[in-house]
Amino acid sequence: MRLELALKDELLRAKDETIEALRRAVLAGEQPGRSEQALRALGRGDPGPAEALTLEAAEAKAARAIAATAEAERLRVEAARDFRRLGALAFLDDAGKALAAYRRAAGLDPGDTRTWIWIARLEQTAGDLAAAEAAAGK
Repeated sequence: MRLELALKDELLRAKDETIEALRRAVLAGEQPGRSEQALRALGRGDPGPAEALTLEAAEAKAARAIAATAEAERLRVEAARDFRRLGALAFLDDAGKALAAYRRAAGLDPGDTRTWIWIARLEQTAGDLAAAEAAAGK
């Protein structure tokens, strides 16, 4: 009984949030006409238009989130590549700078084996055999 009441309370809160979101959409001029129709339909006990509008909003936001995630992944991989390039450029002149660049690359793309090999070599050159062994094991 308590669980049933809690579930009903949660559903009523969700419905109230939806109605409030539709009211804000009407005031903001979003989806002209459709938001007003959805509110009127809810007032008559017909959730169909509100469900359709809410589904469209959810699908649009999900699509944007997926696109943003893909873009973030692409940028992460490109940044790691650029840090590896920086490490290669700095390798002969400044081993410390090269090591820092390869470490940044490893933080962005920890699955790149070549990055860990270069980190291990640089750590070994610097005399930190424990760090070299740890990097080689990744």
